[in-house]
Formats: sequence, structure tokens, C-alpha cells
Amino acid sequence: MSLAPVSIFSYKRPKHLDIMLSSLVKNKGIKDSTVFVFIDGPKNDDEKHFQVDIEKVVYRYKDYFKSLEIVKRPTNYGLSRNIPEGITEVLSFYDKTIVLEEDLYLSPYFLKFMNDALNFYEDEEKVMHISGYILPMKKKGLPDTFFIRPASCWGWATWKRAWFFERNLEKLLGVFDKKMIDEFNIGGCTHYFEQILANKEGRASTWAVFWYASVFLRGGYSLHPKYSYVRNIGFEDGLGESSSITSIFDVNIYDKPLNFSKHIEISSLASRYLSEYCQIGPYPYPKNLIWFLYLDSNTHAYWKEIFNKSLIKKPHKKATLKQTERFYHFNELLKALHCYLNTSKDKDITPKKAQDVGCLRKNIATYDDKLQNRNWTALGGWLGNWEDTYAVGITGDYEDIKPIIELYKSKAKKIYFPYPEEYKDDTEGQGLLLILL
Repeated sequence: MSLAPVSIFSYKRPKHLDIMLSSLVKNKGIKDSTVFVFIDGPKNDDEKHFQVDIEKVVYRYKDYFKSLEIVKRPTNYGLSRNIPEGITEVLSFYDKTIVLEEDLYLSPYFLKFMNDALNFYEDEEKVMHISGYILPMKKKGLPDTFFIRPASCWGWATWKRAWFFERNLEKLLGVFDKKMIDEFNIGGCTHYFEQILANKEGRASTWAVFWYASVFLRGGYSLHPKYSYVRNIGFEDGLGESSSITSIFDVNIYDKPLNFSKHIEISSLASRYLSEYCQIGPYPYPKNLIWFLYLDSNTHAYWKEIFNKSLIKKPHKKATLKQTERFYHFNELLKALHCYLNTSKDKDITPKKAQDVGCLRKNIATYDDKLQNRNWTALGGWLGNWEDTYAVGITGDYEDIKPIIELYKSKAKKIYFPYPEEYKDDTEGQGLLLILL
């Protein structure tokens, strides 16, 4: 069986990449796999160090691969350019590829599933996309694998024969009629087509919806597993309370092989389950809106508008995005602490242990309890024991973490900011805010 090269795309999140690679190298077949890593360029001088940091992480894993090639973009391409161009580059030399982004955690059976599917359906022209992820929708009556129209892009694969990436907006908008838009939007319960419009109007810059559109317009099918081999761990980069995120996208990754079928047609049952799921999931924009998770200081106005329309509570009405982000991550760690102390007999706490007992959402990137950074999350949160008590922390600028201090300073045993300095009212700067409870 021939193994597909693995194409990995990374930008500004070396900690996430480290976790993703640590799961990838546990896959059988990785020793015989060629790996390409495309590192996007910086948006400004402050981001230049990320390419160096990411390259260091990648080189720590190079001995696990058959071969490794790193491509560093000279400027900031953005995902909408970096991923399509990277795939095109790889498929100019190979007949197929497996595509990963840095914010994924993989089952040890991920590579086997992807390579087996690529080989099994290699000559089936209708099959254009292999997905390693499926939404947490109903499973009853579904076969091990099935075909639906949408192309899920959290750990996926395709062939050179299928790779035709259409991003000509005028062409796309001229082809879709009302009936096609309804089908493309899964019966009207998603906003995929509206995302294409948002790209045309400059309110968004995305890529995955164009790959879905490219497959859709050519009548292509996307293979999905009944159970996910991938979990997204990137959502903690944004905002949001754990319940909405966990209930919408989080899955338990599968650690067994699944079977394939030569019966190639769209599964009406899976399509119905998907439609039912998206009616109660994040489409169209719900009260516990999910898209605000992608917000940061460079967020496009399109997503900011959605954020402002959501009903997510903020520290105060005029809170900035960063203040809200810091506030929510700190508070979900604080909730995890209280939950853990009421749930576990072991009073030694770390973010990973809180996840293991269900007190912290699983798609937060945490670290193994054997590592020195065991008390940290990839978002810059801190949770752990402190002498005879417990502490919760968050990194950030003073203005960003100020709402947290104002809320908890009357309740805390002690506050450090920037750690190891004790907090004073005239403190400024940036660093770790640590609150002892």
C-alpha cells in the first residue's frame, strides 16, 4: 500500500503544533511517510519569531518521518492562500496528500484510515474528499463510513485527480441558483453560501468553503467516518464558554479501524442526521454563537459583527475582545477547579486532570502531567496547587486582565501581577496574573 505525503500548515501557534505532532507520531506508518510543513509568514515584525519557534518544534520530530521538507512563506499568505497553494505544490509531485492544520489532535488510527481510504477509492472519480472528522450527530443505523456532500476539513485528504480548487467568485456566484444554494446550505440550515458572499464583499477571507464548492459543483462525494479520528483543539484561541463549544463540535476520537464499501452513493440517513444536527447546532447563528471563537485583534469586521450580535455575556458592556477572551478563559479554569475539587479524590490538579474527569472541555490544548508545563494551557491559562491552597492564572496585558482583577481582588488570598511581583493598584505592563484562592 502506498502512503500519501502529509501536508501540514502552521501559523503562530507552535504549542498547538507540538501537541498535534505528538499525536501524529503515534500513528503507525508515520515512519514511512513524507511530511511537508508550510509555515506562514509574519503579519508584522512582532510575529517574526513564530516562524523560528515553529521550525524548532518541527525539527524535534524529524526523526519520526521518512523525510521532512519545511516551506517558510516569505510574507503572510493567510490560510486562504497558504493552504490551497501548498496542496497544489505537493500534488505537483504526488498523486494524493493528507492535509492537517496545527490545531488538531489525532487518533493513533488516523493515518491508517486516511491511507486505506485513499487507496480503496483511488479510481472512484465520484469520491473527491476523505474526511477524518464528523460532527457529533446521530449514529444509529449508519455504516462504518458513508458519503455526504459537505467536505469537512479538520484532517482530510484528496487526490491529484480531484484537486480542482475554484476560487473565481464571479464564476461561482454565476453558477449557483436558488435550489443549489439550498442544497449547498444543507437545506438552508447553514451559511456556507453566505460565506462565499462574505469573501466577495471583503468581509471574510477563507478557503475551506471554496474547496467544498469545488467538490459540490462537480457532483463530488465526501467520505466520512461514523466516528471521528480527529479532534479540534484550536477553539481556546478565541472566546466562549465551555458548554457551547463542547456540545457543538467536540468529539471523542476513535481508536479502531473502520470498514469501507464499494457502494458509492450519498447516504440519505447521514444527510438527514446532518440536517437535524445543524438545526440545533451553530447554524444559523444561535444564541450561544460559535463563530466568535475565531476572534482576535486582527479579526475581520464580518466576525466582529457576528460577535456583537451574540448574547455572550461580557465582563462589562464596553469590554474589548481581548478582555472578554482573557475573562472567559480565566473563569472556565476557575469553574474547572471548583468542579474538580467536588468530583475527584485526588486534590492535585492540572488542566489535563480536570479534562480527564470532565471538568474542563477537551478541545483546550493542555499538557501531559509529566511535563514541566503541566499547569499551563496553550492559551496562557494556569491552574494548579499553590502551597496550602490553589491558584488560577492567565497571561496578558494589564488592560486585558484588569476586569479579572477588579472582580476577584476582594475575594483572593493574594494576587500576583506580573508574577512573581505582588499586585499593586498602580501596576502596569504584561505577564502572568496569578490569583490565589
